[in-house]
Amino acid sequence: MKFLAPLFLIILSACVTTKTTGYLDPAYRDSSYTVNKVVVKATSDSMEESMLAETELVNKFSSLGVEAIKYTDIIPPTRNYETAEVMKLVKKTGADSMFIASTNGKSTIESYVPPTYHAGSSTSYISGFGNYATVNTYHQPSYTTGGYSISTPTMTTSSYLFDLKNGNTIWQAEGSAGGNAFSNYSELLISSGKDAISDLVEKGLIVSETPVQTSVQTSEVKSQ
Repeated sequence: MKFLAPLFLIILSACVTTKTTGYLDPAYRDSSYTVNKVVVKATSDSMEESMLAETELVNKFSSLGVEAIKYTDIIPPTRNYETAEVMKLVKKTGADSMFIASTNGKSTIESYVPPTYHAGSSTSYISGFGNYATVNTYHQPSYTTGGYSISTPTMTTSSYLFDLKNGNTIWQAEGSAGGNAFSNYSELLISSGKDAISDLVEKGLIVSETPVQTSVQTSEVKSQ
């Protein structure tokens, strides 16, 4: 008689769902304005979240054919500049636009997963040769899942696109993002920012041949 224990492969998956509502200023609705070179700024209460988001959002713009520059490469967080000096350095890059994605609020949702009992099972296989017979029995033991609480992060965001030539607000948006127990706030800010960029494409401010998801998008990151 043989006993075979079940083999479980656990995959941790961080899944984020975002939603964005964007508004394009009337003065730019019928204009030929498009974003060709942009300075990207991400703001959060965590430096790590801000810098990770800036890097990922720059990559998103680049994938759409837009030249993008990280704000922190122009204005290092270790230096203090007056607003006028900041704008001077930003405009010196030759960018036509500035994109800002910022965190408004963070919260967590607590959920209880009730315990569920899963009964075990046994399967037998009979094999024979001549006058001999062998019975192999495989057992899968019973187990219980659940019986614990999980915390899932949520976030609200704001995004803006500015015309660096005159300082006008071209577009602004409000967003929300929610994850599962394996998500973190950096992933929420990044996903919400990418969704906002997709809205810029939808509204014609970015001309790209790359297909994008708009309104509601889900991103998944897996680690084994």
